Amino acid sequence: MALNLFRRRPKAQGDPLLGVSPGNARRFKHGNPLDAIPLVPPEVQVIHTHPDGAIIIRRETKPTSRLATTISRLLRYKWQSHVQLDANGAAYWRRIDGNTPLEEIATTLRDELKIDMETARKGVLTYTRDLMKRGFVNLKIDRMG
Repeated sequence: MALNLFRRRPKAQGDPLLGVSPGNARRFKHGNPLDAIPLVPPEVQVIHTHPDGAIIIRRETKPTSRLATTISRLLRYKWQSHVQLDANGAAYWRRIDGNTPLEEIATTLRDELKIDMETARKGVLTYTRDLMKRGFVNLKIDRMG
């Protein structure tokens, strides 16, 4: 599955970027969602880099049923999930270091990709949300302030 960092998609009502809707906005009352710091879980690895700059990342997962667990144990099968990131996504991925907030990543991508700041922010938030849904990225949110 390839994810495009700056694709245009219509906004669904009540589904703003990063899942912050009026119903769950209280989680972000402490500040801007772009202040969050993305983290890569230890089970996620880059397994291939394409010449055009795209990368493939992999995450080991657990079987979802007893039968699947038994079969995977007998066959020594590892459950995995893969995502292919385009060159823009790979540029985003390389900036995830566990210390850099999303706002700084958006600023760096704005300068590197020559796009406006609003597009960079929306792209970073959308991309972070998509990777979070698949378990490839976690967020560290400073609850202070």
